[in-house]
Amino acid sequence: MNRRLFLQASAATGIGLSLGTAAHAAKGGNLVVGVAGGGIVGAAIAMELARRGARVILFEKDRPASGATAKSLAWINALVADPHYARLRARSVERWRELDRPLGLGVTWGGSLNWTNAGDEREEVDSQGRSLVGTPSQVAPLTAADVRRIDPASATPNFVTGYFSPTDGHVDGVHATNRMLAQAQKTGARVIFPCEVKGMEFAAGRLAGVQTTQGRFALDRLVVASGVDTPALLSRIGYSLTLRHRPGALVHCKPRPIVTKLAYGGPGGSEWKQMSDGSFVGGIVGGPPSYVPDHGAILSGETRAFPDGYAEVHGAHIMQMLSAYLPAMKDAEFDYTTLGFRPMPTDGMPVCGPVPGASDVYTCVTHSGVSLAMILGDYVAGEVVTGKPHEMLAPYRPERFGGKPAQTA
Repeated sequence: MNRRLFLQASAATGIGLSLGTAAHAAKGGNLVVGVAGGGIVGAAIAMELARRGARVILFEKDRPASGATAKSLAWINALVADPHYARLRARSVERWRELDRPLGLGVTWGGSLNWTNAGDEREEVDSQGRSLVGTPSQVAPLTAADVRRIDPASATPNFVTGYFSPTDGHVDGVHATNRMLAQAQKTGARVIFPCEVKGMEFAAGRLAGVQTTQGRFALDRLVVASGVDTPALLSRIGYSLTLRHRPGALVHCKPRPIVTKLAYGGPGGSEWKQMSDGSFVGGIVGGPPSYVPDHGAILSGETRAFPDGYAEVHGAHIMQMLSAYLPAMKDAEFDYTTLGFRPMPTDGMPVCGPVPGASDVYTCVTHSGVSLAMILGDYVAGEVVTGKPHEMLAPYRPERFGGKPAQTA
């Protein structure tokens, strides 16, 4: 099965952190840090770096939030099966709640309903609930009657198992990204786009700067948070990082009267929500079905668009399926369909840490970038500025994949 929320990979052992000598960067205010990538993860890192006093330059090759961020369901949750990863995500949900109003992020805090009507999905749904025991996102199992009481807008035919998560929310990822970048700029960050990082320069093994499509910039550190483009950028210094670029198609319906504030995870990898403007958004994990031309190439991770006409066909297919679970969607009018590619590390877990062999280059790439953005922004910025490892990021270092170190000579 291929549910977005079911990540069973075990946490790896902690890896020591090296971010250069204290003399090279004693204080955040003396540190010039580049961030490659203007999606929600890069924006959160830039915001937190600037808050710590670093001089931040964010480089975005197109425009902010134009990649996976714009094509995400943007469901903020802690719902994974691995206990350590669930705790990391639960901390991020708390951080979202702390910063939502101060930053004007516009999160809809309605909770989430997760359920299945398929017996072979029971264990994965139940395991997500178990992983949250002892966290602020702890949940309790539901019956079909409970669902009807909590959410009269839902239909749960042939309900098998499920739970309600009261702490979850959902957001417009593009809006949230732009709010974070605005905050970063208020505290001194520069946001440059369109501007693509094309290469890195080193002197005596230390980062000296980057070459971009808008010229050279001197830097002390570089954080590569470029989503699906991360492997290509790291390959420029001889470091290999493999990602599975998982496709995700979302249908967007024109606004209707508000019937729910929840985010939903349903049978067969289905997911949906209603935005604050009344529009429905939903999808089915796994990408386009076999009737879409080039479907095999899309599923293999080739980042290409829908063929002409098939965005509408697939959008109608998603709407028909989801309307069985949210009847109000039956009366909705199709607007458009997006096809995005999520940067999925091969074990399903985040990759956060200095690049082996290039301690001044830090990479942060993950699936569930919206859920994790707030906590990764906080923890990554802290590691880059202070050089001190955060214990919560120990299982997610790039060293766990092995491979040859980067070449900085």
